[in-house]
Order: sequence, then structure tokens, then C-alpha cells
Amino acid sequence: MTSQVNEAILDAVGAKCGLRLLDVACGTGWLSATAIKREAIVTGLDFAENVEIPTSVMLAVAYKP
Repeated sequence: MTSQVNEAILDAVGAKCGLRLLDVACGTGWLSATAIKREAIVTGLDFAENVEIPTSVMLAVAYKP
């Protein structure tokens, strides 16, 4: 679980508007969702399920009230 350190991880990689990120083994996509809040362009891959999580799904998580 990275939820407590998501911001620090994204700071370390310089995640910002327009930066393309690949979140490998993204699980539930919380790190990807946090990056999307920073307006990064994100693709999340979860190999456990062998699926690509569409950005639209991550956007729904990122902007959920």
C-alpha cells in the first residue's frame, strides 16, 4: 500500500502536467489516480489480472468527491 507516500513518490519522479507515466503493477490504481490529479498522462498495468486500466476509470477515482 503506497497511499501514505504517493505524493512523495510522484515528487521524486517529477510528476506534473503533461508528463507520461507508466504505473506497472498498479493494483487498484491509487498512485495513478494521484498522478492524474497532477495532470500527468498515466497508463496503469496490473499483471496480476493481466489488464490495462483505462485512464477514464482512473479519472473517476482521482476526481471522486
